[in-house]
Amino acid sequence: MNTSMLQINEMPIGFIKVADSFLERFKGLMLCDPQNANYVLALSPCKQIHTFFMRFPIDVVFCDKGGRVLEVHRNIEPWKVDGYVLGAHIAFEALSDTFLKDVQVGDVIHF
Repeated sequence: MNTSMLQINEMPIGFIKVADSFLERFKGLMLCDPQNANYVLALSPCKQIHTFFMRFPIDVVFCDKGGRVLEVHRNIEPWKVDGYVLGAHIAFEALSDTFLKDVQVGDVIHF
């Protein structure tokens, strides 16, 4: 899993880990201790997420191939299946109300 700096509208906001294999995407933040969830996880490709086996609620941001935010889903509780996002190419997951708390539809995310 690669690690780099996440930027929203060209402003650095924290570290990001990229999950680009099937297993890494499937695992996501599952079983992660909330005390150690000090980064954003990028799932690529991804149009839908689940929170099975999660230990805390998460915020999820779905973007197109260019990094433009299509939808923001906040405070998704554990053991849920989130909606499918048409046109999404990548999803960003983070502990609720942390790194992604100020992201809005139309913002651009780069890493």
